Amino acid sequence: MCRVRIVLVLACVLAISGISKAQYKKHGTKIESGYVPLEGSDAAYKYFDVKTKLLNARLSDKSSFKVSTKFSGMDIEFEKDNEFTKDLENFYGVGFDFDYVMVMNSKWSFLGRLTPKMSSNFTDGIKGDDIYINAFAIFNYSRTKNSKLSFGVMYSSTLGTPAPLPYISYYKRFSEKWSMNVGFPVTGLSYDINEKSKLTGFFEFRGFNANISEKISDPTFIDNRLAEQVKYKDLFSGIEYVYNFNKISVKAKAGYTLSREFELRDKDKDAAYEFDMGNSFFFGFGIGFTL
Repeated sequence: MCRVRIVLVLACVLAISGISKAQYKKHGTKIESGYVPLEGSDAAYKYFDVKTKLLNARLSDKSSFKVSTKFSGMDIEFEKDNEFTKDLENFYGVGFDFDYVMVMNSKWSFLGRLTPKMSSNFTDGIKGDDIYINAFAIFNYSRTKNSKLSFGVMYSSTLGTPAPLPYISYYKRFSEKWSMNVGFPVTGLSYDINEKSKLTGFFEFRGFNANISEKISDPTFIDNRLAEQVKYKDLFSGIEYVYNFNKISVKAKAGYTLSREFELRDKDKDAAYEFDMGNSFFFGFGIGFTL
């Protein structure tokens, strides 16, 4: 993956992350699930995520430290049974978010995050290659309560070649009902139906990288490469609806994929096998609550 492509993907991830936070009330635990069916592709993709806040400690009047944990399960359904796909149906991820938040003044704030995680099919125990590290440092500038500019840098070891990458995002509330979040090349537009519900049109990236515990070889692989990692990603657009009860928030979303990519990669992150992935409809659900 070229550097420009990486920047576009990461900008997409972070911009949509900002939209999602604006839609959900702040809850200690969030559960999400979704499904992208076959629709003529070589593989379908299901996911299940659980994120829980473990610690929220105030360090001073202007700073705090937060710790959260996240578990992810990925279920892949293959259109054809191949010998080399028999151990690739299920992948799992578990990690922690360590957040440092500092409010500098009425307009400026800072967020730093370190995310160590393990991601693998774990068919041969836990290995060093199962560990991935992500991190970012972002400054937020709010000239008014209805706008926020966020910019900074992030490092990802799970998307393409590890490298520090720029990030920029802009949030604006136009009126009591309408707001927008823009982060190149992603735009999301939200409408507050009432004080409890919201409707958003969005673009979203979702994917995962994971280690393959027992390396795979097959005569069909490109240049006889040894498959050591799996990479999957979707870029899709859709509509999301969120409803906030007193202590629980629920959401549902649906739409259509704009691009899909699924491949096995060698240790140098070169493609060993590329699955044929066509576009399709998708849907997902989520719930947030405090234990």
